[in-house]
Amino acid sequence: RRDTELVAAKFPLMLSMYPVKDKIQIKWEFDPAQVSSATVICLEQLLVGLIKNRGQYTVSAPEIVAPQMSSEHVLSHLKAVTEQTPKAIAIRSGAVELSYGQLWETGQQVAAQLQARGVEPGERIGLMLPRTEYLACAIVGIVMAGGVYVPLSVDDSAERLAELAAQCQMKFCLTAADTPAIATLESLVMEDLVEAKPREYVPVALTGASPVYI
Repeated sequence: RRDTELVAAKFPLMLSMYPVKDKIQIKWEFDPAQVSSATVICLEQLLVGLIKNRGQYTVSAPEIVAPQMSSEHVLSHLKAVTEQTPKAIAIRSGAVELSYGQLWETGQQVAAQLQARGVEPGERIGLMLPRTEYLACAIVGIVMAGGVYVPLSVDDSAERLAELAAQCQMKFCLTAADTPAIATLESLVMEDLVEAKPREYVPVALTGASPVYI
């Protein structure tokens, strides 16, 4: 007899086996971004066959279908809502309201400004903004550019912020006009990006496996 348990992975693939009364418990840990569940099931079938036949390999390996990378991404969901209800309210911040259409348009403006400054997909962008409509627009803009946003706190010391910027290899940090800059990192003021002369936005190919934040 056996029990199979699927849990969060510490490694791409890990197997633990230990006796529990009259049965053997099998515990798989795997990263679904690197190993498909079909592969794990196949390995389990082969392993159980070996155990039952005392090490004699008599089981044919099942056919494994390569996993399909999902094309769905957080932006694809936002885009769908924006196209369906562009005038619906997406953000309320005090007296300020942004519709989904405005959020998408402003995010695209920020993304274009980041791309014009050389931001490439996968690069880290610090985010040190108060909870206003600009925070939401900054997140959407960074993700649209393919960047990975890193939330930072103005309450952290200058030394801590500089350490985080170095560890994450941040390219820029998006801030408010009155936010102190990180000494080792160039700051970009959100208000300036939003009000800057529009630039051409180049869509970035994103999938469900694309990183969004750290």
